[in-house]
This record gives sequence, structure tokens and C-alpha cells, in this order.
Amino acid sequence: MKKGIEIAGLVDEYYEPGPTKGISSGQIVWIPALYPNRDNVVIDIDVASDPTETRLQAFLRPLAQKEHHFPVKSLNLGENEHAFVLTGKIRPAIVFSENASQWAKSPTENLILCVPIFRVAKPKFLQSFVLRTQAYQYASKFYLPPDVSFNFEEGVARLELTQVVHQLVCQPFLEGLRPMMLTADFLSLFRLQMTRFLGGILAKEDQEKLEVYGDLILEEAAKQGVKL
Repeated sequence: MKKGIEIAGLVDEYYEPGPTKGISSGQIVWIPALYPNRDNVVIDIDVASDPTETRLQAFLRPLAQKEHHFPVKSLNLGENEHAFVLTGKIRPAIVFSENASQWAKSPTENLILCVPIFRVAKPKFLQSFVLRTQAYQYASKFYLPPDVSFNFEEGVARLELTQVVHQLVCQPFLEGLRPMMLTADFLSLFRLQMTRFLGGILAKEDQEKLEVYGDLILEEAAKQGVKL
């Protein structure tokens, strides 16, 4: 069951076909979305036990208890670098920006700033939360309605989990057999919300636009008897 409310508002269309080649701002892609590391656990690799690096011994330890500090050539890991243990999930995400990055003498890298999308079909996502997100009540969230033509499920983008991803690990969202992206109008709203989240100041007309639309959502929710 859809949890957001369909209402005439800020944009006429939310999505459109994306590029067939490359990655563009506003495109929906699959990424390995990683959760922030709160345990500081690393893979402690004992290179001394096997200098050929064919059968390395490894242990999971807190960083403060790491015992081995040798470079691991097979992993391109320097002696002062660590193989942190992270958890994550392959998720759809919005491409916020894509840029080629140059650092010192390293080769140019195609890095992408992405915002992961969490689907809200599960019962733990209350309709009140989804509607407040749709009404721009949370600066760190952005509501995305479903679209049958792209086989895209209703979701919420979590701006606080924005992360840098290498283009090599991104895959176009092709659940509807064609790439998809936000329309120019919807992408503009997404950027306004990102500006809010980052502490930027919106133009008065932009702020009023979000507030008016948010009020319409909340009023319609009240008419439908949804408790917020």
C-alpha cells in the first residue's frame, strides 16, 4: 500500500528515462550503500606468516588491538592503512553529482556523490513518517513516490548517509528495463532539500514553495484521517 499522498503540487512528472551511457546527476543507480563504522573493527592480516600472500592469516580485531602493521601488496594496502570492516547493502541511490577527481600524481578517478534510497513498504515505516517526509518536515529526508513504468518502489532518500562511490561500482537502475532519473523539476527540489540539510540558506520563494506544498500534504492527510 502506498503511504504517500498523491496531490497536485510542485512538479508534473517525477521521473523520466535516464542516459543509456554514463552516469548523470539525478539518475537512479544501484550502489553498495555502506553504514557508518561505529565499532572500528579491522581485518588484521598477518603477512609475516606467508610473505607470498597466497594463504594469509587474518583476524577481526578492534583497531586499538591490531597486531600487524605490514603492507599487504595483494590488497594494495600500505603499512599505515587499515582494512576496516564495514556493513552495507546494495541499494538504489540518487546521483547528486559526478566528477573526475585528480589527487597528486594518482590517475584520474570518476567519483560520484550518491544519496541512498530506503524503500518504505515494511510496517516499521509508519505512514506518518512517510507523510512528514513528503511534507519536507525532515531536512535530512527526501520522499520519492513509486512509478510502475520504471518498476520503482516508494522510498525515502537519507541525505545523512550521502557517500562517495566510484563509478566502477555503480549500475544503472534497470528494474523497468530502461535507465531512470529525476525530472529537472524534481531534481531541483532534491537539490533544495540538500541545501537545507547542509545548512544553506534558501531563497525566500524556494522556502515558501516547500512550506506551501508541505501544508497541502498535511491538510490532505488530516482529511483522510491519518494521525501525524
